[in-house]
Amino acid sequence: MKSHTKTAIIGLGVMILIFIAGKLVLKFGKKDNTANSFTSIDSIGVISADKIGYKLVSSIQLSQIKPKGIAVCPDGKIVVSGDSTFLKLDSNGKEILRINNTNFGNCVTASSENKIYLCAGNHIEIHNTDGLLLNSWKPVSDSSVLTSISVYKNQLAVADAYLKKVYFYNIDGKLLQTIGTSDSKEELKRFIIPSFYFDLAFDASGELWIVNPGLHKIINFKADGSVNFFW
Repeated sequence: MKSHTKTAIIGLGVMILIFIAGKLVLKFGKKDNTANSFTSIDSIGVISADKIGYKLVSSIQLSQIKPKGIAVCPDGKIVVSGDSTFLKLDSNGKEILRINNTNFGNCVTASSENKIYLCAGNHIEIHNTDGLLLNSWKPVSDSSVLTSISVYKNQLAVADAYLKKVYFYNIDGKLLQTIGTSDSKEELKRFIIPSFYFDLAFDASGELWIVNPGLHKIINFKADGSVNFFW
């Protein structure tokens, strides 16, 4: 009799343990469906109307040119550079000048003195607004691929996507400094360029903004080449 009672007690104890274990599994082993669910991206790209600063007013149709660079001169004329063509347009888009079979390339900017600075492959050329070549600066390297150029007063900044560097010049073509040297200890000054998209621009105060595509950052540099801040 005692043997049967002992067996029954043990069996009941085992059932209780199984019940408790099941409760614990349900409590702690339950998946958090909220954490594992996908985040909706429906709202990405939706911008409030009051935050939009510009809207399309008009467009200019260009013919027989693969445009790569555009700049607006102080006199309101528009210059466009392409693989082998230079265009000058009025403010309404009417073609004033076309020069074919030129060395014009990836990017262009215009100074306050109505000089046109163009990145022609690995070097910089200076033209007047009629497309006449005034000067040509020697490249920093034959392998350079210049993809962006900007001018502010007496200084010029140029992006080299191949060598992953930015060059500062004065308007006479003297190289003043280089940002992006491989021995730089500052991460923000080491540019990661996965492809030939490397852009920059001076703002109205003369500070330089440079895109670092690999870091997904836009970096603001002071005139002395030091980092001011970044987004």
